[in-house]
Parts: sequence; structure tokens; C-alpha cells
Amino acid sequence: MSNNLIEQAQQFLKQENFPAAGKIFRKLWEEENNSYAASRYLSCLRKAGYPGAAIRQGKKAKEQFPDNNYIKNELIWAYYDKHIKNFSEAAHIDKLIEPAINILSHQPDKLPKELTVMAVVKLAKQKDEWQIVSEWCDKLEPQTIDNTTINGKGKSKQEQWFFAKVKSLIELKLWQEARSWALKAAKFYPREIHFYRWAALALKGDGEVEKAINELENIILKPRIEWYILQDLANCYSCLNQLDKAIIFSCRAALASGEYKAKVTLYMNIAQLSLDTGNIEIAVRNIELSKAIREQEGWKIKQDLQQLDSQIYQELEKSQKTVELESKNINYLLKLCQKDWKKQAYFNLPQESGMINYLPQDKSHGFVITDDGKRIFFLQKDLPPYLRKEKLKVDFNLEKNWDRKQQKISFKAVNFSACF
Repeated sequence: MSNNLIEQAQQFLKQENFPAAGKIFRKLWEEENNSYAASRYLSCLRKAGYPGAAIRQGKKAKEQFPDNNYIKNELIWAYYDKHIKNFSEAAHIDKLIEPAINILSHQPDKLPKELTVMAVVKLAKQKDEWQIVSEWCDKLEPQTIDNTTINGKGKSKQEQWFFAKVKSLIELKLWQEARSWALKAAKFYPREIHFYRWAALALKGDGEVEKAINELENIILKPRIEWYILQDLANCYSCLNQLDKAIIFSCRAALASGEYKAKVTLYMNIAQLSLDTGNIEIAVRNIELSKAIREQEGWKIKQDLQQLDSQIYQELEKSQKTVELESKNINYLLKLCQKDWKKQAYFNLPQESGMINYLPQDKSHGFVITDDGKRIFFLQKDLPPYLRKEKLKVDFNLEKNWDRKQQKISFKAVNFSACF
């Protein structure tokens, strides 16, 4: 009789008719003290959307069958579904930690443990609770965490764990620990640039600024570099009071790909560096750009920005110079500032002239032939649209670059302009 009922219940499960299957499993549990039926009943309650009922019934089943792992696991999943799975990001972190601790006390299997711990880590990150992030990361061993991705895209749970752990240690200023974990992470994910960046920033935080500069300068040899790593370099040179180099890398960061809204503090930094080095006109244009972005976005004009703005205009008055600004429009200010950035970013690089030699439409790179016959690589994104024509004569600068094919440091062409 029970075999027939179980077979009938299994058919309902295939149809995803969990209430009907649940009724049969509950009957078998109660009438025959069937532990398998009890575990299946708990599963049906969960999948039908009643995790609270699954918890209540799961507690009874656990008392009746204390050594049954299936019942224990179903109770753990019920706790997860009710208290963790759809937890509100607006809620206080402590309200997530309490049920998470309860789940861990039941010694869950690998998957529910990972999901529970990473849920706490995710919410703590969003709330900048970095001590909690670090402590909860320690509840998992990174080498055992799932490292698969969906269709090869996104970050695996393991990579997310490394990001959270290293970032938390950076935020907590535990520099030596942060560097150690960043270097471990880089061994697992050698193509992820953030781990190398954090390893370098940990050196800077620990007072090893020159070593940090060396590592960051190796990172920026890669073909695709993020603007904020250039800003990191600028900050390192500022720490050493090497303001000329700080300006160069700040301006390169400003010219690199990235949303201008994300660079609002960078523009303020360029204004400060320009003020410190006596370039008052450049300081004015950059501070106005920073203010214009904040005003457009409805962001507060912070006190440090107000103070810098006041200092710049006091110095401008003392210098008896004038800065002509036709408008406070962001696009207008960006164009003015971009001219300044280009002059400052590339002035110390070697200059060459040559001809666009190779410009394939299906590639991201191209080549230019110098006047003395050298073939130089460039990225097409660095070539202005009006110059994208083969056999066109151009001027450009040479910047260090890592040649992946030759596996050595080479040069690439940047800062193109028409050759007259």
C-alpha cells in the first residue's frame, strides 16, 4: 500500500503539484512513522511556498528521527528559504546574522552553508560593515567554495569570496593580511587585475610607497587599464611629493575610459595638484567641472570642495589672471579640461610622426609606421574618429606597453593628432 502511495506522490512531484504530493507524504509519515515520507513532506511544504510550516513540522520530525540527515537538511533549507533567501537589503544586518548563526549551528552541508555565509557577506558589504565581512568570510575555506560560473560569465562564488575578503581587509587597513590574501587570490584568478591592484595598495598602506608604484606601473602596461588604477599611481606620487608625476597620471586617468560622474573626485584632485604647482587656470577649469557635475547630479558640495574652490579663486585674484568660461555646461567644461589633460599627460613622452598602416574594422588595435620605418602598435579607441583612415599622416607619442606576443615591454602609440 505504502509503495503505491509513494509512487503516486512521485508522479505529483514530477507535475510540480507539491500540495497533492505533500498530503500523501504526510499521511505516510503520521500513519507509518516513515522517515523518508517525513523528509519528502518537508520538501513539499518548502517548494509549495510554506517554509514556516516546514520549520514547524521539521522540528517535530527531527525530534522523532534525530539521526536522519535528510530531515536535518530539509529543516536547514526551510530556515534558509524563510530567513535568508529573500532577506530585505533595507533591513538591519543583525536580523540576518541571527538566523544565519542558527543555520550554521545545524552543521549544514556545503551548499546551504555557502549560500548562507555569502548572503551575510553580501549584505555586510552593501552596508560597509567590513569587520562583519571579514569575520563571515572566515567561516568558509576558499579552496572548497564553488568556482563555477554561469555560461562562463560573471564571478563564481569563490571569486566573490576573494573579492569580499581582500576588500574588507583593505577597508580595515590590515595591510599585511590584505596583501597576503590579494596575492593568494591572484594565484586562483591571475587575469583579475583587482587582486594585483589591492596587493599594491596594501604596500602603499603599509608605507612601502615606492614598491607600490613599481607594482602599479607594471599593472598599467596591460592593454586595457582602468582609470582608477592610474589615479592610484597619482596618489602614490602625491605621497612622495612628486607632484609633476602625480599630475601626469591624474590627467591620464581623466582621459581614460570611464563615466565622468565617477571621476568627480579625480577632477577635484587635479584642481588641487594644479593649484599646488602654480597652474591656476587649469585649477579653475577642473574645480568648475567638479562642481558642475555635483550640481547636475544633485550631490552635496562637500566642505573640502568648498574650501578648495575658495583657495583657488583667492589665488586667481592674487595672480591677476583671468579665466574665460563661456558656460558652466559640463560638456563645454569637459572639452576645455581635456585639452589641459592631454598637454599634461603626454608632455614627457617621446614624440614621433608616421602613417596609419593597418586599421582593420574587426579588430580593436592597429599599427602605425614611423618616418624611420618602425611599426608601432596602437589601440583603435585611442585614435580620434577623424584620423581613422589608412595612409593618413599623424603625430603621436610613445607610451610603454606590454607586448603579449613577444612577452616583453614595448611601446604603443597614443595622443594622435593630424600631421601638418
